[in-house]
Amino acid sequence: MESLSKTIILELSVVPCDEKLAIHPHLLHLTVYTENQKRASYKTPLRSPSDWRLRFKIVKCKSIFHIPNNPDEKEVVLPSHCLSLDMGQPILTLGKNKVLVNIISSLQGATKRGSSNSESTIVTNFDVIAKRVEEELFQYPQIEVCKDLAKKLASKYTNKDHKVELQRCKLRVCFFDSKSPLQILTAFSTTINNARDKNVGYLNLRSISDPGMCCSQGGWRFFLISEHKLAKDRVYAKQEADDDCTENKPHPVVPKLELTNDHFQIITDPNIHLNQIPTDSEFFEVHGDTFSIVIPPQDPMTIDRINHLGFKV
Repeated sequence: MESLSKTIILELSVVPCDEKLAIHPHLLHLTVYTENQKRASYKTPLRSPSDWRLRFKIVKCKSIFHIPNNPDEKEVVLPSHCLSLDMGQPILTLGKNKVLVNIISSLQGATKRGSSNSESTIVTNFDVIAKRVEEELFQYPQIEVCKDLAKKLASKYTNKDHKVELQRCKLRVCFFDSKSPLQILTAFSTTINNARDKNVGYLNLRSISDPGMCCSQGGWRFFLISEHKLAKDRVYAKQEADDDCTENKPHPVVPKLELTNDHFQIITDPNIHLNQIPTDSEFFEVHGDTFSIVIPPQDPMTIDRINHLGFKV
């Protein structure tokens, strides 16, 4: 980054994981907490499609301001604890304790009935995409052209193949010189998934029954209960499919037997080969959020070696 004496503009926005979609329709909401982390000292409203981004002004690495998306509103000075220095570079720490950024899905009411505004405001996917086309893609200055492009992009999010992209995104960070519209630096986060979505969410265990033990005959059954349901094409995926996954392709949920020591650290022993749980048989069944798993038979020599070394499965 260039001279720290400059005033730097930092912009946060979300972008699709699938680069073919170009623009993401989600909004960003900011909450700044007090230094003792007990209450919120500042929140941004969600009033218009322009809230697709958050902008901050950092002055000489000492002061930080929030720049409202409404040009009629003044900049807001944020508490000094929001900004810190690392190796002389300004650091804006995101998270619940200091600066919390929430990713908000469009199609939600931006203001409640009975508030200072007389009517409820609804922000749709099309509204956000149209605003981003207008403000980001400068090669389309004509309003009608912007609307046509926005309709095409918004329609992709209703397509079966791309609808899942509403449940995940990446956070984009852009730095600008305050005196120039040119970007100094751009960076992207890893994929951010909606943890509760059945297609891209994570397996969060709510409870697990006693798995019993491994033996040469097998047949020990135990149950896993997930916090959220998962799509069937993920829980019944073949084990080898996991190697073909990328950041944009969610990993299948595949049960796997692992060796551990007394401290529950995973151990790899090339001389021990466990019969894994086949997901396309009676050994593995899914009923809603409940997984029924049967331990398959194991080689007696394998069981003896596990016991001899003091490992657990």
